[in-house]
Amino acid sequence: MEHGLPTIGTPIPFNTVSLTWVRDIEYFEGRILTEFVGNDGITYLEKWCTCANSQRVQRYLQVASTPLAIQEYMAGRMSMLDLVTKPNANIGVLTDYVGGEIVGSTLVTVSELAPTKYLPEPDAMYDETLQAGY
Repeated sequence: MEHGLPTIGTPIPFNTVSLTWVRDIEYFEGRILTEFVGNDGITYLEKWCTCANSQRVQRYLQVASTPLAIQEYMAGRMSMLDLVTKPNANIGVLTDYVGGEIVGSTLVTVSELAPTKYLPEPDAMYDETLQAGY
């Protein structure tokens, strides 16, 4: 995953689970937190992390989740940090996109990611002003 961003985690094939978009939970000049369902029937979240090369490369953290956890987050009863670390046994995938196409994926332990770079602050809660209104 050398596209202007450092490789973090263990490289994995990125075509093992096909994701279907459900909704953008938070959106501001691009997707911040998006819900997907996999061809395996599991609910997944994709959280924007960072970009490189003048935003040509976008990095997202993908984690398994549950409809209940998403509901708890949107009701203000769960932080975004808990949402991306607890329902998934602390395992996630960093996925890099260029022009909407996946160019690399790595398996990561979510809690070991640098909080200031990839994880939300512990007190980050759902912000309804960031609902996708398009």
